[in-house]
Amino acid sequence: MGPDGAGADGAGAAKAGRKCARQGSVLVFPDGDHGQPCCRWSSLHGARLGGDGGVGHPLAQLGGWWCFHRHGCAAVCRAKPRRRPPLPARVEHAIRPDDIHCSATRLVCLENTHNLAGGRVLSRSQTQDVRDLCDAHGLLLHIDGARLANAAVALDTTMAELAAPAHSATLCLSKGLGAPCGSLLAGSTDFIARALRLRKMLGGAMRQTGVVAAAGVYALEHNVRRMKQDHRLCARLREGFLSIPGMPKPAEADTNILLFDLPPSHDPERYTQHLEEHHGILISSARYGRQLRAVTHLHLEEADIDAVLDATEAFLAK
Repeated sequence: MGPDGAGADGAGAAKAGRKCARQGSVLVFPDGDHGQPCCRWSSLHGARLGGDGGVGHPLAQLGGWWCFHRHGCAAVCRAKPRRRPPLPARVEHAIRPDDIHCSATRLVCLENTHNLAGGRVLSRSQTQDVRDLCDAHGLLLHIDGARLANAAVALDTTMAELAAPAHSATLCLSKGLGAPCGSLLAGSTDFIARALRLRKMLGGAMRQTGVVAAAGVYALEHNVRRMKQDHRLCARLREGFLSIPGMPKPAEADTNILLFDLPPSHDPERYTQHLEEHHGILISSARYGRQLRAVTHLHLEEADIDAVLDATEAFLAK
């Protein structure tokens, strides 16, 4: 329960970290938006905090780092991210040389599961292929594992197994795991020491680490395997949409995120407003075009899926 800025990171944080990844040390953050810039700084600036300018750039998928965190990457880390699909050949093509005319590539980031791809998963072998490429070019590999538990459940493996090829990894405790708040950053002892220094610079000397870690430990011990239910409900929602006349075919769903569209004659914004105001159902935009995003979680049951399908069918019938 002591302040982890004074070295009292707490047994709870260590226990939570051991459950998510085989890494040397773990640091607790209020959320991933706080943890990600600390991770990037620690990776890109190496052993010297406040290192030289032009530290290079990370390569990331079209995910959280690119869409939601890139301004923080530039402002805090003095780095410019570039996006590429997680295919070794495409990643290798995007690696910049150590040339005086441009910033060199230093870090590759993979998101697992991938939010904007509809919760799609990366296997251990896919991640290892990218790690092998990173080793060949002297790069670091980070896994943005906000929903790593969902990937582990979908692949019937462990988070530690999926994170093993990476130099560092993050895990959100408050998404599919259902904790009130919290995010973990795992990496080597030196890596976490650098991240801790930046977290302090950004206003993060946490005296509540034990509380956050306790909720995270409970979630990791009780809410991981039950995620299969979330995935089943997501699959059922997809099947239900397929049975509604005129409804476009939704995207494939590996885990608990479903991307879908409405018929061209119906406005997505009016649809989401209607479901929220009249049925108490929250469905969000998928950020691009007309596509929508539904996420199943531990507070939902089969009756809730039926309610979404009934409300959608009634809306489209108007």
